[in-house]
Amino acid sequence: MGGVAVPLILVVLGANLEGKTQPEDPNHSEEDDKQETKLLIACIVSRMLLPIIIMAPLLALAAKYVPVSILDDPIFVIVCFLLTGAPSALQLAQICQINGVYLGVMSRLLFQSYVVWILPSTLILVVCSIEVLEWANKGAS
Repeated sequence: MGGVAVPLILVVLGANLEGKTQPEDPNHSEEDDKQETKLLIACIVSRMLLPIIIMAPLLALAAKYVPVSILDDPIFVIVCFLLTGAPSALQLAQICQINGVYLGVMSRLLFQSYVVWILPSTLILVVCSIEVLEWANKGAS
């Protein structure tokens, strides 16, 4: 089951990004496009930016001052940083499809999250986590 999970997720992501799984809405207007764009920006900011702004300092302080052995593991700290800026779950697209709401904006959100923002977000978070690890270990040595 594990061997088929990743290819299946990629197929579902590709279908959602393509947008062919969505029915055409004859009542779609330009005002709807503006509202969807605002919703898209709010979703990206609230999922990929705000958690980083809130959690990164907390993770840094925990890595420096909390005497828990798991925080000494560099991979754990890097993964924690990466999870704060992870894209939205693919299941959100399926929930929107089942309920028939926000189909267009969900495809755009998945495209922006998984194609446009994933690389810079990952690079920035890994560099930040490495800097935090160096800062946290500086006082220990």
